[in-house]
Amino acid sequence: MSYMKARTQSMPIPIGGGEKEQFYKLSRTTTYMSPSSPVSPVSPVSLAISPPPEASPWRARFVIAARSHCPKLQLLGGAHDDQVHRLVMEACAALDGGTSPCLIDDGLGGTYFISRPDGDNLCVFKPGDEEPCALNNPKGAQQAFSAGLGRQGLRVGILVGEAALNECAAYVLDATERSRHFSRVPATANVRTEHTAFFDPTSGEGNSYDEALQCPFRVRKEKVGSLQRFVQHDGSADDFSPSLFPLLEVQRIAVLDIRLFNTDRHGGNILVQRSPQCDGSSQLRLIPIDHGFCLPDWHAALDSRDQASAPNFEWRWWAQA
Repeated sequence: MSYMKARTQSMPIPIGGGEKEQFYKLSRTTTYMSPSSPVSPVSPVSLAISPPPEASPWRARFVIAARSHCPKLQLLGGAHDDQVHRLVMEACAALDGGTSPCLIDDGLGGTYFISRPDGDNLCVFKPGDEEPCALNNPKGAQQAFSAGLGRQGLRVGILVGEAALNECAAYVLDATERSRHFSRVPATANVRTEHTAFFDPTSGEGNSYDEALQCPFRVRKEKVGSLQRFVQHDGSADDFSPSLFPLLEVQRIAVLDIRLFNTDRHGGNILVQRSPQCDGSSQLRLIPIDHGFCLPDWHAALDSRDQASAPNFEWRWWAQA
C-alpha cells in the first residue's frame, strides 16, 4: 500500500532544562495516512454511511466521524532514518487494517502490542501518560503513588512522561554515524496516535482498566509515546545461562548502558536470539529493550539515596564483565 506523507510545523515541546531540553525539542510532525483517508465529514465515504434522517444532528455528525475515521500515526521530531519511517508506515497500515492495540501484562505501565493482520507482533507502543506512576496508568492498582506529567516518577531524576522520550533517545544514540547500531537498539520513534483501546479514567469508561473493558462504548483517546519495533526472540537473558553469551554481545549491552546511565538493566529487558551459523551451529545475539529509566537528571540521581535510582547493570555479575 502506498502512503502520502504530510509535513506540518509544530511548536517545540519543552521537556526540561539545559541540554536535555535541546535534545528533545520537537520541530516537525510527519503524518502518515492512507490515500483513502477522508478529508472531511462530508466525503463520499461519509455520505455512504450516513445515519437515518430521523437521527438528531449531533448524533449524525458523531456516527459519520466515528465510522469514517481512518487511524493514523504522526511521527514527531525530525531527521529520522529509513528504519523509523518504515516502522511508522507499517504500524499505520496495521491500524488502517483494523488492528487494535493490545495491552500486555508485562511491565509496570501501559504497554501495547500492535500486530500485523496475520497476528504477528509488529511493534510496541508506550503512551507517555500511561507510564509507571502516571495518573492514566492502566496498572495503577500495582503502583505505590500516582503523579501527573512532569512530576517526579518511579525513579529519581526521571519525570512522568520522560520515559517514552528516553526510549527514543536510546535509539538515536545507537543510530548515530559513529555508533552505527553497535548495540542493536530496535528502531524507536516518538509518535502521536489515537485509539479506543487506550486508557484514560477521565473518559467516563471507568476508574480502572477492567471497568473500561466492560464499557459498551469506548471513546478514542489521543496519546503521545514511544513506538518500537517488536523483535522476534527465543527468550530473555533470564532464560539462559550468562556463560553462553559471547563476549562481544555483552560488550554491546555494556557500552550502551554506561552511555545512558541505565538504572533498569535486568535480564528481562535483554532479548536473546539464536543466530544460525554456516557450520550448522547457532550463536546467541543480545538485543537491548526497555530504556525508559535511562538518562536521569544527573544531579538528582547523584544526590538521591534511593537504591532503585542507582545504575543497575545485570551484566556486572557475568564472567564476561
